[in-house]
Amino acid sequence: MDKSNLIKTFSDCLASGSVADAMSYIRNLSVIYLLPSDMQKISRLIDRYRDVLSSFSSNKSLKIAVLGGFTTSVIVNAIKTHLLAEGWVVESYESEYDLYKIEVLDASSGLYAFQPEVVLFATGTVNIEEFPLAGSTAGQVTAMAETLVEQFRDLWEIVKEKTGATIIQHNFEYPVEQLLSRLEFKYSWSHSKYVETLNNILWQMDSREMYLLDIFGSSVRCGLTRWLDSRWWYFGKFGINPELSWEYGRMFAGLHCAIAGKSKKCLVVDLDNTLWGGIVGDDGIEGIQIGNISATGEAYSGFCRYIKELRKRGIILAVCSKNDSEQAKEVFLKHSEMPLKLDDFACFCCNWQSKSENIASIAEHLNIGMDSLVFVDDNPVECAEVSRTLPEVAVIEMDGDPAYFIEKLEKLHLFNQLEITREDLGRTDSYLQRGKVESLRKSALNLEGFLESLCMAGRVDVATENDLPRICQMFNKTNQFNLTGRKYDTSNLSEYILNTSKFCLCSKLCDKFADYGLVSAITGEISEDILRIDNWIMSCRVFSRTFEQFIFNHLVNYASEMNCSTICGEFIRTVRNNYVADLFKKLGFRMIDSNDSERWYLAVESFESLKTYVKVFQGAVKK
Repeated sequence: MDKSNLIKTFSDCLASGSVADAMSYIRNLSVIYLLPSDMQKISRLIDRYRDVLSSFSSNKSLKIAVLGGFTTSVIVNAIKTHLLAEGWVVESYESEYDLYKIEVLDASSGLYAFQPEVVLFATGTVNIEEFPLAGSTAGQVTAMAETLVEQFRDLWEIVKEKTGATIIQHNFEYPVEQLLSRLEFKYSWSHSKYVETLNNILWQMDSREMYLLDIFGSSVRCGLTRWLDSRWWYFGKFGINPELSWEYGRMFAGLHCAIAGKSKKCLVVDLDNTLWGGIVGDDGIEGIQIGNISATGEAYSGFCRYIKELRKRGIILAVCSKNDSEQAKEVFLKHSEMPLKLDDFACFCCNWQSKSENIASIAEHLNIGMDSLVFVDDNPVECAEVSRTLPEVAVIEMDGDPAYFIEKLEKLHLFNQLEITREDLGRTDSYLQRGKVESLRKSALNLEGFLESLCMAGRVDVATENDLPRICQMFNKTNQFNLTGRKYDTSNLSEYILNTSKFCLCSKLCDKFADYGLVSAITGEISEDILRIDNWIMSCRVFSRTFEQFIFNHLVNYASEMNCSTICGEFIRTVRNNYVADLFKKLGFRMIDSNDSERWYLAVESFESLKTYVKVFQGAVKK
């Protein structure tokens, strides 16, 4: 179905109230290139059927204000289109052209009447009013850049104070004009080098004071003179070429998903004509196209190397293919020019079952949600079957020239991360080791013997600033072991570390197979003699190990050291946290009330240490 028919069908589904079907179509639309006019139609449909879309159980309403230094209508349409595909029904507010400062400074402006949840500062190099003088020293250039960034920071702080909104800020693209010609990047005072200095300062604030939308990177990838088409600037004061608004929308959606903890975690790949050219069952291991055998073979090798790099930065890889398993594995074991190896994949599903069944098995094995998966396949029939059966899975049809496979995946910004932590870098290895743990569990005579045989060791520490990126990442991604569903950003978590009446404890675990790193965190407050748990999260990779008992034993000791006689906690049920519905009861708490949320209490003095198979491997918790 072409995009015109997809849009019409999307519209028809909304008109008839078939929201589930409409959401399936918008997901399909969001991964193919859309013209500005296409997204304008979709944006108008979102406005018309906002109540219908918002009533759908898995959708959330979101108010976004766009404060532009240039005309922003086309990027607003793109944002609304792509965020709907991710489950957000956007209501938008736009400032008038280049009045973003006045909107912020005027307490009676429409911005504050709107009360946004997200504020986007859509500015660019066209809004830089002054550049360094020729001959300025590097120090003078840096000071000038810091002054400009400080002006933006003042605006962010005003908006946060009055609305509590999340701030997203554009960084700056290179100016189109390179006035120094070949010397443009030699002198720190050139316009281009000044932009680099500005961006370096902004990156240091990313994920702390605001979130940076990488306009610089996108303009480089798309081509600067295409990104900043002068014709569009003079025609309508468009700071971004409207023809590239689809790319912009994908980039914005990728960042917002990362902020909300909804970035994709796992790439599931087909094999034949996806990782190599040809069909290994027919052509044999020597007959497939990969490596230096041809230009096509080199393109497939390039795609495999790219996937391997994704694995290195923490993306889980899995195979889902209709193939003979042993024949398929031979490619990874014996083909000298295959960059990927079997142990690069956390799951290898190669059989003749439907691909949707195998993908469901992969999600279950990895203990992650369907909405964490991306599936790539060259076969449109297989893609359609997965899309229809598992609508939460992002499905990408890898048709055409394999030379463009990387670009096709990159443009979608599906695997955005706010930070890359040590735990990310070892994620696939830990999932592989988890398979060994599962094999050991099945062979054990009893649960106690199995847990004892793991030789687990853990520690609980007061979190430091160095732990913030990983803890923030966990709070935004963890759904199953999450007592309240509350999310925290870096500034929120800093309060728990710096404020003496609050605390944040982090826990690490290893066993004889792997070091899992930081896999749990508890935030809370201490008031007089009561320690209150605000939230507690733990990675699904270490479930059913008695690690929560280990952590809680330490928490009780910590409460005692803080002269607290009572520990209280709250459980707020969400769609996905049923795993911890009875956690407080298991730990010995007593429930006091259960209206909108359950409140639980435990007397420290009467607590008896819980049995755990995790040993302490270093020190005790200290404040």
